[in-house]
Amino acid sequence: MEKYSKKTIAIHWISVVLIALMIFTGKFWKDIDGNSYSLLIVHFIIGMLVALLTIWRVVIHFKGNRPAPLKTNSDLRNKIIIWVQYIFYLVIFILALSGMLMLLKGGYLQAVLDGDMNFTLDEENCHGLHIHEAMVKVFFVLLFAHIAGAFSYIYQYKHNIFKRIF
Repeated sequence: MEKYSKKTIAIHWISVVLIALMIFTGKFWKDIDGNSYSLLIVHFIIGMLVALLTIWRVVIHFKGNRPAPLKTNSDLRNKIIIWVQYIFYLVIFILALSGMLMLLKGGYLQAVLDGDMNFTLDEENCHGLHIHEAMVKVFFVLLFAHIAGAFSYIYQYKHNIFKRIF
């Protein structure tokens, strides 16, 4: 079974760890007592790192050698396998852009710089918030599809496809 390049494998697993940290910091930054903005800043920095890693991965994906896409007995499933990956990349970019928009236009950056712990986001007028929240939901659907698809492929075709990415 063909493997992904070492660079792609490293980017994949570093991104997995960073995304897990982003989920934690995105979920709990408001619930931490004291300087809760520190988790928000960590969330933002990790988000930018994931976006940069994703750009690098996309470049490697289209310019470098990669294993052939997995094949199933279904043309529809073959297309879904490819499109889940591409939509993942798109959603990560939209999350990064909407996150930057919220930081810059939503007042977060100014509140952090001013040390304003009483800052409350105007959710009605916050640029990017609704897009960011919607894309988080889409991201989780894609993540579930990616993981469920991998395990169902292993079950159905008896091929350990994890060898491609480890």
